[in-house]
Amino acid sequence: MSSINISLPESMKVFVEEQVTKGGYSSVSEYLQELISQEQKRQTQEHIQTFNCWT
Repeated sequence: MSSINISLPESMKVFVEEQVTKGGYSSVSEYLQELISQEQKRQTQEHIQTFNCWT
C-alpha cells in the first residue's frame, strides 16, 4: 500500500479525528479510504446515469 502525506488546518484535523472515533474506524487512514471509496462509487454511478441518458 502507498502512503500520502497531507496537511490540514487544526479544525479539520480535529473533525477527522472525531469522525474516526464516532464512526468506529480504527485509524484516520481507514476513514479517509472509506471517504475516497464512497466518492469513487458516486462518480461511477454518475457516469452510468449519464451514459444511460444518452442511450
